[in-house]
Amino acid sequence: MTEAPALLEMIPKSNASASVLAYIAAAKYVDTLPLYRQEAIFKRISLDLSRQTMACWMIQVGDKIAPLITLIREEF
Repeated sequence: MTEAPALLEMIPKSNASASVLAYIAAAKYVDTLPLYRQEAIFKRISLDLSRQTMACWMIQVGDKIAPLITLIREEF
């Protein structure tokens, strides 16, 4: 029996899955929902996720996708 290779994580050693990061980013940048409002929404469902944590995650995700953004800008 062999073990399947581990999936690559967007933010290594973090609890954030790719879908959670995508949700937070879409809510912030597409739906213009500030992180403090997302924090309140998460608290209503008993999830303690601070806006500082979400802000750090968004910075890290931005750093990871910066090369992709550069390529898109070069195309257009």
